[in-house]
Amino acid sequence: IPIYQRPYSWTDEQVRKFLSDIFLSYWGSESTIIEEPMFIGTMQLTKKSYDNEQEIIDGQQRLTTFLVLLKVLSLKYAECSELQTVTLNWLETRVNNGREQQKLKELINIESIQHEDSNNSYFYNAKLVLEIFEEQIKEDKEESFDINRFVKYILGNIYFVVIETHASLTKTLQIFNAINTTGLDLNGGDIFKLRMYEYLCDKDSTKDDDKKSLYFEQI
Repeated sequence: IPIYQRPYSWTDEQVRKFLSDIFLSYWGSESTIIEEPMFIGTMQLTKKSYDNEQEIIDGQQRLTTFLVLLKVLSLKYAECSELQTVTLNWLETRVNNGREQQKLKELINIESIQHEDSNNSYFYNAKLVLEIFEEQIKEDKEESFDINRFVKYILGNIYFVVIETHASLTKTLQIFNAINTTGLDLNGGDIFKLRMYEYLCDKDSTKDDDKKSLYFEQI
């Protein structure tokens, strides 16, 4: 997640809808398992870098919430064989000069969902995910609930379209604005900051991540 993105900011409403949609696709409207494929929209990524990384232009809230869900399940079902093959180190954030990454790492490393930190949105949403999950598999379903089957479902039946943009940041953001229908619109301040950031980075051929961070802080 590049430095110019917003912090992780999904609230109860977005998280609840995201999880409810997953369970609706899994259970079906009659609460009998149908495992219907689920489409969660478009993810816009930059082209791959030399070390095979891609920056997320659109989709960070969904992808981060998906990671939070996997972490919650790994804590609740530590013996689940399907979860033991899943790693959680595939997402990194450079937002807020490393402060968001520290919060994300704290979530990934916790051993109990009861960990308290009112300033960490990842912890807050992890508790919310657990609450919604337990609502969905309430007592009448819990005995028959197969966690391995559910994990296979969320890893194999949730789809999104990837748009990979090989263009300048300004052009990439024009594409984002054209396809962005569910996120927050970019305002004039956002666009100014991003164009100035692009200008300074393009002007300096020796730029590295530390220098990019300094540019953004100055802006």
